[in-house]
Order: sequence, then C-alpha cells, then structure tokens
Amino acid sequence: MQDLNNKVTGDFLTASEWDEVPSEIQNVIETAGIVLSGADLSQQAKGVAVYVAGADFYTATGTNAITLAPIGLKKTPPTLFVGMRARFIAVANSTGNITLNVASTGVKSVLLETGAQLPAGSFVTGFEYEVYYDGTQFKVKQPLLGGAIVASSTIPNGYFYGYILSNNVSSPTTVLDIGAGSTKSSDNTLDMTLVTALGKSIALAWADGGTVGAPTGGMATGVALTNNTWYRVMGLVKPNGTVNAGFTSVADASGATLLATPAVVTAGYTKVRQIGWIYRNGSEIAKFYQVGNAFTWDVQDVTFSASIGVTTAVLVTALVPPSTVARVNVQLDTVGSSIGQVLITSPSQSNTVPTATNFTLYSRVSGGDSDTFGGMQTSVLADSSSRIRYRGTNAGQGLIIQTLGWVDPAL
Repeated sequence: MQDLNNKVTGDFLTASEWDEVPSEIQNVIETAGIVLSGADLSQQAKGVAVYVAGADFYTATGTNAITLAPIGLKKTPPTLFVGMRARFIAVANSTGNITLNVASTGVKSVLLETGAQLPAGSFVTGFEYEVYYDGTQFKVKQPLLGGAIVASSTIPNGYFYGYILSNNVSSPTTVLDIGAGSTKSSDNTLDMTLVTALGKSIALAWADGGTVGAPTGGMATGVALTNNTWYRVMGLVKPNGTVNAGFTSVADASGATLLATPAVVTAGYTKVRQIGWIYRNGSEIAKFYQVGNAFTWDVQDVTFSASIGVTTAVLVTALVPPSTVARVNVQLDTVGSSIGQVLITSPSQSNTVPTATNFTLYSRVSGGDSDTFGGMQTSVLADSSSRIRYRGTNAGQGLIIQTLGWVDPAL
C-alpha cells in the first residue's frame, strides 16, 4: 500500500488509491481464514484477533535443520527482528545442534538461553517449543513438562516423587519396571522427570531406551550378575532432561561405574540419582511391592530362627539393603517357667540390656499359664552391612525374626 498521508484538504484519492484501503482490510480477514460476509461488520477485528492469538505458530519440518512455514494463508514477518517469536511442534527427536529457518527469513542457530548449543535429544517429537530472536540467533524457551531441552531447576532439592519399582509382569525374574516420577540428580544440578515408564533387564548390558513392553539392558559394565546380591537402581539424566535408568553394585554408591559405562557415555547421560534397590535371589529378582518409600517382600524372609543362645548382643543380617530401615516381625517362645525379654536395636544404637521396662518382646510364665507376646512388628535401622542386633535375657528361649521388608530413607 502506498503512502497516502501526503493527501491534503481539497485533494482526492484516485480509484486505484481508494481500492488499496479495503484491499488491505480484506487481506487481513481472508488470510486469517475468515470468509467475507457483508452481514458481519466485525470481520476485520476478528482477523486481527486470529493473528494476535496464533500468528507466531508455524508448521515444522526437519530434524536438526528445521524449517517453519505459516499455517494456511497467514502472512509472516518479511524479515527477522529482535524479540520475534515462533512456536512449533517438533516432528522428530533432534540428534545434534539445531538451526531454524522461519518463513524463509534465513537460517539461524537455535541456542539455549545461556548461549550454549542444544545437546542431542533437546527436541522431542510431539512437544511444543517456543523460540525468540535476539538479533543474532534464536534462543529456545523451556517446554512443558517432559519436553526435554535442558531441565530447569523447578524441582526442589531433596524432592522425590513416584519412580515406583516393580517386577515386570512378562519377565518378573529379570526385568524391572520403573514408573514415572520426578526428582533431582544426586548433586542437585538437574531435574529428573520421567514421563513414560521404563523397562530394564538386569540380565543384559546397559542400552538406551526401554519400555515396560520392550525392555532394554540395564547392567553397568564390569558389574557381575551374582546370586544373593543387592544391586542399586540408578536413575540417569542427560543435560537436556532425558531420563533413563540402570543397575550397579552396592559399592558404586556414587553411580560412577554406571556413568562410565561406554553405552551410557555415548548416549549422553551425565548425572545419576539412586531410586531404589533390587535383590537377586538365586536366579531371579526377588519379588517385592513398593508403596512410597516402603518396600514389602512377597514372601517374608526368615532372618533368624533358633535359641537366643547367649545373653550378649548378637548381630544378624536382615534381607534389606544396606543402611535402610528394616521392618521385622519378632516372636519369642517361653521355656519352662522362665521369664525373658528380647530387645531388637540398630547397631548404631547403644548396646542396651533388655529389662522388664525396656524390651521389644517378653514372655513370662505365671501359675502354669504362659504369656507370650509374639508376632510383634518393629522397625530398626540396619547398618551398612544390612545387619540388625538382638539381645535377650534368657539364652534358652527360642527367637524368630522375620524380615517383612524395608523403608528407604533416601527416597
């Protein structure tokens, strides 16, 4: 449209000049996808509203070299300008550095708001992304939950939700299912939000991916698959927020062995956070159930079943992970006409002699009738070797300790 501002009083618009004004209005209406109608005198306002609401939304093509095209007949800015924004839905998972060409205005790099290049996997198929032009290149804003990019620090330090572990239905002896959840890496630098449940096999070397229906390997390089052994379950996260998981040894508390696994390095995972434990009992993952940070064995384990033997303290190994809270059931049997008490404590507590007022369980015989307080459940902190302590006052009494499960204070 030409500049008509030089027309002054007494001048007039030519027919062609006058036609330019309604043509401009008509273009706004029709390119907004509105059908012209003489019965509706608010169409220009509606057309403007359409542009305001969605003119920055484009159709995307490409994986790393992404091209954005306008939707329908919408007009686009003729050139890039500072503050220009564009939104789109990714059609492929990015695999490297990303460039963007918006409506043929020129190819520009897409960077993090820090100015760093986007790592592989930053754009995820089906998620919406927003970029803005800073005068030199595009900067990407954080997507909605689960859309990769670099995880922003929105999760509080120490937060842990979900990541429920369970034996896989189809392959319960070798595959662990890991439910969706949110937490932070162990060094509190990256958010770890798992949107879709994982399936990982303890019998196979670590590999990326894995779902409940199509699990992949999870074992760290150099960690042997051994019977009657505990394994740490570690969540893995990339700088862009992508989450996976794997298994490592009890000794690998920091997850360094898992992070050094070549396939993990190649995939780009750089941080870890422990999300639980599994126990390989014989040739299978011992079956358990998890609610929050409490784990219950499908079949309780008989930790100790014999005479107390001595009246000094005795350490026994409970079937719980190291340094977790053991949940045990205790039963004490009467012997003759004797009275006895037993005290179950943590090795980290004082080694206290049980008494009539300080006990976990006691039994007594009075007038030929016995009273046995059996089946008492208690919780006690196990040491780094999974041991708990008992001490009784009657060496001849029978004691049964059954491990029901554990509570993990780290979750």
